[in-house]
Amino acid sequence: MTLVAAFRCRDGGILLCADREENDGYAKKEVDKIYHFSCESPKGSKAICEFFIAGSGPSKTIGKAYIAICNSLRNAAESGVNLATEHKSYIENALTEIHEQDAKILKRWGMNLLVVVAPHIPGNSPQLYRTEKAELCPEALYAAEGNGQIISNYLASRLYTHGLQKPALAALAAFIFREVEYSRVGVGLGLDMWFIHEGDKSRNEIPPIPAAEIQAGVPSLKDAVYSYWERHLVVPDWINIPLAGSGQPGRAN
Repeated sequence: MTLVAAFRCRDGGILLCADREENDGYAKKEVDKIYHFSCESPKGSKAICEFFIAGSGPSKTIGKAYIAICNSLRNAAESGVNLATEHKSYIENALTEIHEQDAKILKRWGMNLLVVVAPHIPGNSPQLYRTEKAELCPEALYAAEGNGQIISNYLASRLYTHGLQKPALAALAAFIFREVEYSRVGVGLGLDMWFIHEGDKSRNEIPPIPAAEIQAGVPSLKDAVYSYWERHLVVPDWINIPLAGSGQPGRAN
């Protein structure tokens, strides 16, 4: 079980996050769940596009999908394909191959990926996709996959706004993963946070220990709500007026 989530940064970059728990039904262990590779120009002089993949589902199948996507894209790059604009069909072809190979496994468990495509082209922001089987579906602002997806997307729908400063966005992501860990089995053992092309064409990785520091500094949902209510809660006066004949509070007739 896994939770992966991504959020659009203020300047157009992507914050990609994943928990670290892998559970085979017998034991838990920490694993890296964010895959990354670069495709170079045909002459091999410099990277022309970076790709980031994180997903939920059978770990071996996700690993196979990563290798298949990597090979498909690198072969395309060597043939002179402009992957900044023409990556979609190559990724989908690789995913189709994996879904055919592991059809029995995926029928039982399913596999859902988040894919970030980050071209090294001035003025181009990274593109965010989630998968539906072998299809890439673009997402503009945020997406989540895995155990806790509904909680993550709900909290993001209430708290995320495009334009959050980097510290606020990091705190929001850390808060969401902590709330999911409290609520769902199989999500935990740390958090990886990667800022992709946030401000430039670089990558800023926040490993589990610094990510835990961010989580420790974010109030719990209960504390945040009740501390705000202490100063701002307004309840109508009739709440303390007994209903006629019942002895219970309610609106007076």
